[in-house]
Amino acid sequence: MEDDTRIISYATLAEEVAGVAEMVADLNKNKKVCASDILILAQRRFYAKRLFDALQQRGVVAKSYYAESELDDSVEAKRAFALLKLATDNEDRVALRWLMGQGDKEWRAGDYEHIRKYCNDEGVSPWQAMVHLADGNIILPGTVSIVESFRKVRQVLNDIKGLSNQQLVDMLLPNGKEDNADLRQLVLKILEETDSMNSKNRKPLADRLTTTISQPEGVEKADHVRIMSLNKSKGLSAPVTIIVGCIKGIHPFVGKGENLEESRRLFYVGVTRVKTVPKKQKPGTLILTLCQRMPFSLLWSKEPKGKPVKMAFCKPSGFIGELGPEAPPITKG
Repeated sequence: MEDDTRIISYATLAEEVAGVAEMVADLNKNKKVCASDILILAQRRFYAKRLFDALQQRGVVAKSYYAESELDDSVEAKRAFALLKLATDNEDRVALRWLMGQGDKEWRAGDYEHIRKYCNDEGVSPWQAMVHLADGNIILPGTVSIVESFRKVRQVLNDIKGLSNQQLVDMLLPNGKEDNADLRQLVLKILEETDSMNSKNRKPLADRLTTTISQPEGVEKADHVRIMSLNKSKGLSAPVTIIVGCIKGIHPFVGKGENLEESRRLFYVGVTRVKTVPKKQKPGTLILTLCQRMPFSLLWSKEPKGKPVKMAFCKPSGFIGELGPEAPPITKG
């Protein structure tokens, strides 16, 4: 039973999305391949969103795991999550440390070392030490920057103290922000399920959100097509694995400070997600797709605005050429 590998090029992004959705719908038709045996890896949110919508339109049950991925990719999402955790428990050291360091390339490591030493010497927590510093009860050398950062965070925490959970979500994860859209939807879903939209008790929301993100239900034992980033797929596998957007600018991402080797490693993680299941007569299928044209702004994760839309002419990812002589040629989709 030989594995099946395909590399398919489409003329446009819209054709790529439609082509992949039709392919998945055909595989899923009459249970030729169960939805749970299909894994779609999309390294950019705009791919995941378009694919999810296209699969829904074709009656394919799918789930996007990008809400969890936002905490890897979006600074705003990370900040919202840290503020929620800290609003629930001021002694959450991880959330406090992230908020204190965020925005500084060294994460204010020097400042924090003075605070850590003070905490050890005096037997107080980092939150208690920061309150003493912010209120002027103590003075520690080299902590001006981190104290100013703490004052801003404490002001935000004071501002949200009297808000309902619904108002809190609107403030931390405002509607219409693409980077936070899936996380906002997940949080609202949790509030509905726990009947706590109008409550000011943050703990049930924070606990449920933490559990959902750290142990997302059904990732391994899914009854649906899974759509996620390559980062999220580590440790998972599927008889049918599809990696979309295999173009330069996404694999690897062209951006300041991006690590070529890290992009290469993630691509390798993706292509090794496919598995063969001999007992069920399921050969492994790996499908890589790409398009030749897409709106230029999407390469920077921004939806196009206005007309005419400036188009980017895309080239196949260099990583495809590194697959070796056994790799099939690129075919037209």
